[in-house]
Amino acid sequence: MQKIEEEYKEKGVRVIGLVVKEDKDAAKQLLADMGASYTNIVINDTLNSYLKKFTYVPTTMFIDSKGEFERKYIVGSKTYEGFENLIKPLLQ
Repeated sequence: MQKIEEEYKEKGVRVIGLVVKEDKDAAKQLLADMGASYTNIVINDTLNSYLKKFTYVPTTMFIDSKGEFERKYIVGSKTYEGFENLIKPLLQ
């Protein structure tokens, strides 16, 4: 995800991670170990109740600049190329 952020940031793509670990220090260490410098949000109770409908982690969502969902949710991890194949058509 870091590479996607770096490669597509100038085209308006932003990666935002949701931290679900209750131990914030452990979450920060995990992100540091992964080299993740993109934005990460520690979820609150409201967001947590919304996210409970997602039964798989990771789940990827594409949201446009107006806050609208661009496509269905993508469940599971993807390679860089896999994410590129999803992102490129959205930028056209």
